[in-house]
Amino acid sequence: MSDGNTTDAMPSPPRDQNNQYQNKSENIKHRSSFRSNKGVFDEESFPKPPPSQQVTVINVQNSKVVHIGTVNNYNMCQSNKNKGTPKVEPTESINALRKSKNPVTEDDILFLSDHMNSKWVTLARHFKYSQGKIEQFGYKRTDLKEIIYQFLLDWIRNNGTKKATVGVLAEALWQCDQQEALNIWSQQYSS
Repeated sequence: MSDGNTTDAMPSPPRDQNNQYQNKSENIKHRSSFRSNKGVFDEESFPKPPPSQQVTVINVQNSKVVHIGTVNNYNMCQSNKNKGTPKVEPTESINALRKSKNPVTEDDILFLSDHMNSKWVTLARHFKYSQGKIEQFGYKRTDLKEIIYQFLLDWIRNNGTKKATVGVLAEALWQCDQQEALNIWSQQYSS
């Protein structure tokens, strides 16, 4: 049951095993004209689709320096992870704060909000605050001091004077990379 259609398709020889995914252009035959019921049309009479873009996916893992393309970036100074915070050794006054059972006062949180750094979020996570609650402290506030003050005030209100003690806060500050603020607080607290 043939309706008179012909084809120029020819089977291609098997591909090399090494290059089985390579499409060799010499094996592909293109027909220069198309037949229809009304006549012969050249390829040039049909609009050509725009050339497709080539997509390259590169997966790089465990690498320090990767260069792709023509942009050159030079980083001349080495990064120092400890450049922002000086190392603080536990002193007697810091240890006394960490053992204190006194409740945290509003004066304490006013003082700490002046001296805590932007890593206060680590402290909030230490006290089991959710990401949504942490974001609410910063909502419509741009002053870091005010954000930290509101966070510490909320922590005191939620835990009461029996659980929100100087010792609990001092220990959390020590564990959450706020040693400098704790050191300054211990000097002020002991005087």
